[in-house]
Order: sequence, then structure tokens, then C-alpha cells
Amino acid sequence: MGEEREKAEELRAAYREGRTSDFYIGCERLVNRAISTAFMKENPDDSIRSILKFIGETLVCDRAYIFEFTRSNQLNNTYEWCAPGVRPVIGMLQDVSLEVYAPYWLPRFLRHEYIMIPDRDIPDMEAYAAVDPPMYRLLKGQDIHTLLAAPIYLEKKFMGFVGVDNPPPEAVMPVVTLFQMLTSIIGVLLRHRNNWQRLQKLAYCDQLTGLGNRSAWVRYVEQLDRKNPIGLIFGDLNGLKQMNDTLGHEGGDLMICQAAQAMQKFAGERGKVFRMGGDEFLIIYADIERKAFQQETARLKASLRAQDVNISLGIVWHENALQNFDVLVTEADFAMYRKKEAYHQRQRCRIFPIVEDQKNLNGNIKSDTGQKKSENF
Repeated sequence: MGEEREKAEELRAAYREGRTSDFYIGCERLVNRAISTAFMKENPDDSIRSILKFIGETLVCDRAYIFEFTRSNQLNNTYEWCAPGVRPVIGMLQDVSLEVYAPYWLPRFLRHEYIMIPDRDIPDMEAYAAVDPPMYRLLKGQDIHTLLAAPIYLEKKFMGFVGVDNPPPEAVMPVVTLFQMLTSIIGVLLRHRNNWQRLQKLAYCDQLTGLGNRSAWVRYVEQLDRKNPIGLIFGDLNGLKQMNDTLGHEGGDLMICQAAQAMQKFAGERGKVFRMGGDEFLIIYADIERKAFQQETARLKASLRAQDVNISLGIVWHENALQNFDVLVTEADFAMYRKKEAYHQRQRCRIFPIVEDQKNLNGNIKSDTGQKKSENF
């Protein structure tokens, strides 16, 4: 990025010397270079990080970052670039109340204005303490002495802001225009990211349960290290047809969702849960030893029983997944169907005595009362 710093210094020189044409041409060239680099990335998140890195290194700052509004109207630090040796703080800046930004930042952002410290109204960070005490304390705790921040707007919607910490004070003013241009590009990239995430959800997320679907399963398997041991649990809900017949498909959907939630909650980060279609689920435990997998499956069964989730499970463990993965899934599927058949056999054994008792009862009623058997239905 030495070339970008050199170009940025040329911009500052053009600004100081009043060479307006050279200044704006230079800004345009730098923005085009940043856009070209960003859009070469396949993942929108990588594109956004590329722009932040460009901003951070061009402005010679400690951090470059993005804050976005949450659904609860708080602000989250969603992206952060740090110069070498600078401690990341993104984890500390989640769900930040708007009250922190309300006194000084929000009014200026809503007027589409940038914030710069120092500027002609606030000569240094200590002077800022009198203007906005809550924000001063937040910035002081991060060892911030100078900053530049600009709002992100897209189609008149205020989405958040981009900021940089501790840029050289004398170098900030000449590159404000460049910074605002790049902020506009970030707004476009955030919209691209949001659209990409929606498409990803449609492509890889089961719309009923929120679990990964078959496409997500295929993608997940492609990323596994096949040399490591693996555990598979193939599940099929018991009684879904009866639920659909008695309470309708809304009742069946609720049964599927409750089972999905129970499995997802139990597996957590340890296992990956997929809905394979209908009432079938697959849980994959990657890189897990046999004993640990046995313990995990025992706890899963107990957890599902405690939540009244009636499901037949086929459980298979392999020391590796070097063979065709479909073969492993089919093996787990067959194991599940053996459990399913055993479940149905138990149900038939429970029902048969009831039927016999009912026949005897009807026969007794007929002999005692002389009434026809059909009248007792």
C-alpha cells in the first residue's frame, strides 16, 4: 500500500497548493483503484474489509471501522481494520446505545455532515470533553486523540457511519473529500452484502426451521477434512402423519420446528444440524472421537426425550470420511430406518391388545344385551 500513501500525499500537496483540478483527479483515481480492488473479492464482507484496509493505510491511522444500526436501534461495530500493533476493540463496541451519539454525532450525521477532531470548533480531544462528555469518555478509553467520521447513506436511508482513529491531524483535512467518496462506496457494498446474504439464506437455509438445507449440507461437507473422524446422526420424526391428519399441516410444521429447535439448541457449536427434507434431519459431528461421540449421542437422546421430541435416530461413527460421503449418510439412514421399524413394531404391539380387548368387550355387550355390535361404535 506504499503507492496509495504516496498518492494520498500528492493529494495533500495539491490541496495545500490550490491545484484543485489535480486534487479531484487524484481523488477519483484513488477511489477507482479502491473500487477495483474491492470488487475483485468474491465475498462482499471481504470487499468491505478491503476498502477499510485501503482507507486505514491511505490515511495512516490506527483503526478504520464501520458502525451499523441494529433492529433495536443500537449501533454495532461490524467491521474493523487495525494497523500493526494496534489492539482491536470491535468486541467491546457491540449494542452501543444511541444516547452515546445523540448529543453531538447524530445531529451532524442527520445533516449529512462529517465529524473531525480537531476542527475549527474543537481544537483537540480535551476541548471535546466539554462538548460531549459521554462520547469523550468512550474515545478516551480507546486512546483516541484525533478522528474522522462520516455517515453512511444509501437511497436517503441512514445506515451507520465510517470512522478512522488517530490520523495525523495535519493530514486529515486534505483527504476529507476522498474519505467521503469511499464512505459512499461502502454504503453500496453494504447493500450488496445484504442482498447477497438474502440470496444465501434462500439458497442454503430451510425456510421453515432456519436450519441448513440439503444445499448447505453439500457445501459443508465439501469443506470438511475427510481424514478426521466423523459422527453422523440421521433422524426421522415419529408421528408426523398422525399430527398432520389430526391438527393439520400447521400442527405438523410446529412439530418439525420444535424438533429442529431442540436439536439445534443441543448441538450448539459442537455439531451441525440440517433438515434433509420433510421430517428428516441430519446432525454432523466433525473431528470427534468415538467415545466422545457416544457420550454426545446419549446426552442428545436424553435431551430430546425430556422435550417430548419423538424421533428415530440412526447413529454412525467412522474414523474418517475418505469414502463417498453419501455412503456414510446412507448407512446412517438405514440405521435410522431399523430404529423406525422397531418403533412401529412397538406401536403395533401396544395397539393389538387394545383391539382384542375391544373385541371381547363388544362380544360381551352383544351377548348380555342382545344389541348389534355396530351400535357400540
